[in-house]
Amino acid sequence: MVDCPNLSAEGFLYAGFESFRLVCHHFLRLFIRISSRIIASCPRIVK
Repeated sequence: MVDCPNLSAEGFLYAGFESFRLVCHHFLRLFIRISSRIIASCPRIVK
């Protein structure tokens, strides 16, 4: 394996955090859309 100097642990953690944040944001929006659709189709659950 070749040791890459510009891929430090700090940069790797930052890139991982950025991608994790993007994925979390995407899934959060998807979950909100799905849950709002379920709530709209089932008004009996909402009190």
